[in-house]
Amino acid sequence: MPDTRQLDLIQAIAKRDSELRADGRPSLEFSLLLGRGGPVGLKPPIEWSERPPSLAEIEQLEIEGFVSTRPSNSASVAIVFELTSHGRALAPRPAAEVVPVSSEPEYAPLPTQTQLLKWISTLAETAAGQGSLADGNEFIRAAVQNFGIDPDAFASRALDLQADGLLRFEDPLAQIDQATDQDRLGDASDIRLTVPGERIAAPPDESKLLQIVNAVHAQVAGGDVTGDINVTTNITFNEFLDQIDDQIASLQGITEEDRAEARGMIEKMRAGAGRLASGTATSAAGAVVGALLKEMLGLP
Repeated sequence: MPDTRQLDLIQAIAKRDSELRADGRPSLEFSLLLGRGGPVGLKPPIEWSERPPSLAEIEQLEIEGFVSTRPSNSASVAIVFELTSHGRALAPRPAAEVVPVSSEPEYAPLPTQTQLLKWISTLAETAAGQGSLADGNEFIRAAVQNFGIDPDAFASRALDLQADGLLRFEDPLAQIDQATDQDRLGDASDIRLTVPGERIAAPPDESKLLQIVNAVHAQVAGGDVTGDINVTTNITFNEFLDQIDDQIASLQGITEEDRAEARGMIEKMRAGAGRLASGTATSAAGAVVGALLKEMLGLP
């Protein structure tokens, strides 16, 4: 085994050899140059000790198998040598590139409101999804797994949906100021869409709903209006509106603003010479009224 000085020498030679080969010199010889006082350095030069290597040191490297030598015909050259594969293997390795590792995971952008509501709607269709809706932590895990999103951001979005009257759930930490959004949603249970939330998640087919009533004192028949009428009940139009108004008054999961707007729509129907047209709703209140109309008229 070479000593420390020999190892430093062979590594310096191997480093220079590697650099020159990288420049396109496949066969490379080093010469130990002589001066009046003895060896004066190597050609090509290397970065090594303050003094040049001696002839004995080069010969020792040959004994160790790191170089192969040949004599020189020049009086200014003590010996010529080149590295063996064994010596070339001692060339310093380039430092590995350090790639910084981010401590923060990368999340996908949050889905749109409609995308989230549709996804929540589909959860209720399977046993696994129903389990996610029963427990807030499972609900968060399901969302992260499905969308690849930040759980904190998802929890905040879910609370926004709750505040907008589109989502409801048992919220025992609602009054705890120290609770984070993820704490609140994680402790929630019985998660479900409200009627307006369901209407956004599954908007009605525009071709299915069109009812016009022209007389305040007319009777309303419930049944399949696209085919033969199947009369199940007969009431006056005002009584019909009263029933819808009562249901709106007791309906949960909507904001008071939407409730007031929905009841105002009923009053406009009552005051508008008995003319009622229900079609595609464009607001949360309109969605509520439209859903109740469909239900009471027995429409699909």
